Amino acid sequence: MTMSPIAKTVCLLSLTLLACCCTGCQLPFVLAEMAFPNEKIKSEYTLPKDKSVLVFPDDMTNPVSYPPIKRELAEKINEYFRQNKLTGEVIPYQRLADLQADDANFNRMSVGTVGRKLGADYVIYINIERFDLKESPTDTIWHANLEGRVRVVDSHTGQRTWPDESAGFPFKCGMPTTDNASPGFGGVLTKALCNKAGTEICYLFDSHEERRSRPKEKETELDH
Repeated sequence: MTMSPIAKTVCLLSLTLLACCCTGCQLPFVLAEMAFPNEKIKSEYTLPKDKSVLVFPDDMTNPVSYPPIKRELAEKINEYFRQNKLTGEVIPYQRLADLQADDANFNRMSVGTVGRKLGADYVIYINIERFDLKESPTDTIWHANLEGRVRVVDSHTGQRTWPDESAGFPFKCGMPTTDNASPGFGGVLTKALCNKAGTEICYLFDSHEERRSRPKEKETELDH
């Protein structure tokens, strides 16, 4: 029986894929990515390009056990905004920290008031609802989580401009469970968690691409 050229090609490709799957070759993934290109994700909200923005992570209603997480998260987002020119001036986090330290009435200020005092046209307010690294201080098993809600406030009017839901747009971020007894691992894990959560929050304001076809590889533990 004589095979047609097309049938020969299909047969050869099938055998190649089978061989690659058996030997761990990456070719099937490459072909899948060629057939199913990255998915383009639109931003949830577009910030004005000529306006100043303050990123304000807040844990007043749910105090976190590791306060530096607020700085880590804000500075990650600030850096992304500057590099990608998503808006005008980005107010440094240190100015927010100084205001909080110097003004005894800080916790009674509205989000809009904080923004106006620091010269921001808009405030990206991040209400942290959950942050944990592990169940017990003496435990060596880490499973970090960070959850909260994001909203944009016009500093001049004090009104929420995004989203429609008054509570804000939810985000949830976690890291792989890791067994590590190093005393300094908490700081390493927190930075990694903030980098991941910060990127997800930035993507709310920036169109981007996401890989949608390739199976996720097994997540590796963080080492220190």
